[in-house]
Amino acid sequence: MTYRQLFDDLIGETPVSTVDVDRVIGGQRRARRLRIGAGTTAVAAVVAAVLVGTTSLTGKPHSGPAPAVTRSPAPVVSTVPGTAEDVARLKAAARTAIERAVPDLVWITMPGSTDSVDRNPVWVEVGPPTRSNRDFYRLPLVNFRVDRKGVSVNIDIDRDGAAVWQKRTPCPTRGVAAENCVVSTGSSGERARVRRDVISFGPKWDHPYDRPVPGEGQTAEVLRPDGSLVTVRTYGLAKGVTGETLTRIARDPALKLSDRPPAGAGPSAARRDGSDWFHTVEAPVQTALGSALADVSTTGRIHFWLNTGSADPEPRMWGLGFVIDRGGLAGDGEAVVERGTVELSCASLGKLWNNPHREHSHDGDCVQTTRPDGNRQVTVVSRVKGVVTYMAFVQRPDRTFTEVRLNNRPERNAGRTPRSAWAYGVKPGGATPPLTLDQVVALAAHPDLLGVLP
Repeated sequence: MTYRQLFDDLIGETPVSTVDVDRVIGGQRRARRLRIGAGTTAVAAVVAAVLVGTTSLTGKPHSGPAPAVTRSPAPVVSTVPGTAEDVARLKAAARTAIERAVPDLVWITMPGSTDSVDRNPVWVEVGPPTRSNRDFYRLPLVNFRVDRKGVSVNIDIDRDGAAVWQKRTPCPTRGVAAENCVVSTGSSGERARVRRDVISFGPKWDHPYDRPVPGEGQTAEVLRPDGSLVTVRTYGLAKGVTGETLTRIARDPALKLSDRPPAGAGPSAARRDGSDWFHTVEAPVQTALGSALADVSTTGRIHFWLNTGSADPEPRMWGLGFVIDRGGLAGDGEAVVERGTVELSCASLGKLWNNPHREHSHDGDCVQTTRPDGNRQVTVVSRVKGVVTYMAFVQRPDRTFTEVRLNNRPERNAGRTPRSAWAYGVKPGGATPPLTLDQVVALAAHPDLLGVLP
């Protein structure tokens, strides 16, 4: 059994592109409990499942035009971090910041649902429960529309922003992914990283695009001069909701954690599962792999099937499965980026972290070398009963490494390959994988993939 199969057994088939909020919320609570092995690996769905689950969020229109919302700037009031008063203050600050940046919005109750009856935001808990302590706060999901286009919003605030900023996936370096990610420095010294997700499939799961294209998810991270980090993430494209809009929200001075209470007073300073996990999970990892695959394989279709990741505050492993259909050849692929603990060699592959590596074999013809850039490289070619598998490992000096595996036999009857692949006529395979061994190595060494874990 491969670790890909193990994940499939845990979560089942990837859902279709409709939103059933009760199911999604229940699924997120279930996914949070799922851990592989010692509990350090989890299915990384979380809130992204809600954000990515629909491509059009609409609310029930009023009989007349909705009035523009104007609100005076909220004063910055200090409360005790983690208390109900502090949560209420932050929700009020978030509402003011969003309404100021998007004055034509109308609050809606749920994605694809009706307008809020009292015109107030409706805060929706999804995924891991919202936590508030001295050093971190995540606001619940909230939804609005502009005209008939809906948007979902999440906001995180981290006191130790520099550390979180450094852990998150950096901007891609090439292709359409790089064109949709910008880092800048503001007049007050704040740093902003604004990205738009890049996806490798179309609006419907069974209608993928051939090449990665910009999606509907956007994120603005603002690292402030006081060291805090405010992250605003939206899903849904509406008039006036741009990366610049999200940056204005993130810069709002009222979106600020209260001062730490005296020692022994107030809630614990222990962090939750890690805000960096939420923002690293799906979109940046998928964007990095999608852009890298597009660089390496300039033709053919790419189908993603699963995203997995570490649930630790310090991300330890991210992975994506994919199917490539190219030039009459097809194969299942897996890409894993991991913080390693051993120096890779042909002899040490068996000593890799049990999850996920114990679930598949690294047997075959093995060659190890050192690349011109100083990174270590190990390749393995396996041939067993007509199944040809190329494996490539590239390891940085800090021992973080990528592993890319690609075979020549997509498993149509196992129920794990995306429906999209078969809908587009993917063949049972061929004599060789759809990429050459050199291309698999190039993918493992790609800076956008090797840099997923900074």
